[in-house]
Amino acid sequence: MSSYLLNDFGSWLLKTRMSFHEVELNLPLYFGIFCWNFAFAGLCMFWTEPKWSKSSRFPFRSFALFLILIQSPLSFAADYLNMSNDSYWHVADRLVATPALLLESSKIIAMVYHEIRLGVLISYCLALVFAVYCFAQSQEAQERLDRDAFVFFHNMWHMYPIFASIIILVDFYCLGGWKQSARQLYSVEIHRLQQLKKHVD
Repeated sequence: MSSYLLNDFGSWLLKTRMSFHEVELNLPLYFGIFCWNFAFAGLCMFWTEPKWSKSSRFPFRSFALFLILIQSPLSFAADYLNMSNDSYWHVADRLVATPALLLESSKIIAMVYHEIRLGVLISYCLALVFAVYCFAQSQEAQERLDRDAFVFFHNMWHMYPIFASIIILVDFYCLGGWKQSARQLYSVEIHRLQQLKKHVD
């Protein structure tokens, strides 16, 4: 059973042709734009970097850069530019997106061990579960060659970075999350250095 699952997963991971191969999809422009949502999430991670990222083993900044420089461009190349083509962009996208999903799950687990509001944590988990559900639905839509359902559900999958960013921005600006951010930590350190300099002068 497990060997069959591994073989199926391996076949899916390495296939260069999607079900829409040589189908005229005419994907809407917003479908391509949404591929860059991962870059937005990476920028948001830098802006709202929590203090726990300094003591955690989770590669917070590296993951943010990964989303900006690798995940978004690959998603755009595979899903928007080459969805109907036989292309290794599809393989590259899946080889990157799969560990990215594991890293995102690890980030949420890291939050459990640090100071984070329960409501924020639950919202994150619900958003991720919804995203995975939408991805599965988009895969089924591909198998049915249902272009409209695929566009809708794959867009919802790509909306997860926006949903996650909204959650963290609301926490940051509306619920006082900035007090637990690395930026606040830097501000405190800078203020201390300024006060120390005044005493020395």
